[in-house]
Amino acid sequence: MTELFHTGLILLAEQPFDQAPEIVKTIILWTVVANTIGICLSLLLIKKMAIEKFILKYTKKNNRFKILLWTEKDSNNW
Repeated sequence: MTELFHTGLILLAEQPFDQAPEIVKTIILWTVVANTIGICLSLLLIKKMAIEKFILKYTKKNNRFKILLWTEKDSNNW
């Protein structure tokens, strides 16, 4: 949505006006791709934070104060 607003501003503000559509055609795809990647990364970060919050809440609720992340390296300690 904001990409359309910004491209509209380019179309209104660019001098000379005949070059504005070419500029918009050049940059619109990459602005949409960049914003989509940014939104995806933000959602992944929010998801990770929510999972960590849930794990901490669950471990405190069950009187567990140490969180062990099971990996190949830790498998020998079990």
